[in-house]
Amino acid sequence: MPFSVFTSVEKTILDEIRVLTDKEAHCFMSEDGQTLIRRVEQGPKGGNIPDDIDERLQAGEKMRLLHNHPTGGSLSVDDLLVLDRLPDVLETVVVTRNGSIFRAAKHAWDQWNMTEKKQTMKDVLEKLNLLIDPHVVPDHDLRVLIDRMPRHFLCYRLYEVGALDYLADLSAEDNAILFALYDTSLKAEWRQLLEDRIK
Repeated sequence: MPFSVFTSVEKTILDEIRVLTDKEAHCFMSEDGQTLIRRVEQGPKGGNIPDDIDERLQAGEKMRLLHNHPTGGSLSVDDLLVLDRLPDVLETVVVTRNGSIFRAAKHAWDQWNMTEKKQTMKDVLEKLNLLIDPHVVPDHDLRVLIDRMPRHFLCYRLYEVGALDYLADLSAEDNAILFALYDTSLKAEWRQLLEDRIK
């Protein structure tokens, strides 16, 4: 499914929240992306959906969720579980301070149950991180790789198996990191692990 073009309201919000380094701003938007329903600021590791917003979603109101990740990473497992638990969250969007934008959507007909496979996804992410070796990528900050690339690779694998729609509009900085991973043993090991565990 192609993702819709961001509205001018959404673009303004994404530009505003991407620069935040010490907190996550969760912006709940109307279905058409024209109205900000509510903005909630939480710690840098995020937090739960407010009870009143949760109730509205469970009652069938459709919303889009825009938020930032100060660490620079793609969608977290918890972000993906929101899509699984609340199908009326039409899309969740993450923007990072270096300008990358990650988008995911899930549909009622998708059979891949993320809630049941929560622990598998978390275990895979941990193993992807553990595979990072300073001798494999000596020219790159390991913190950058740990925070950014494993989540992106996991989300892309979920897209490959039909679990969700996923789009990554990477910044020049993130594209450079991804390009540096091509033809490395690390990328090959990551891909093999994902193919073995995420089916």
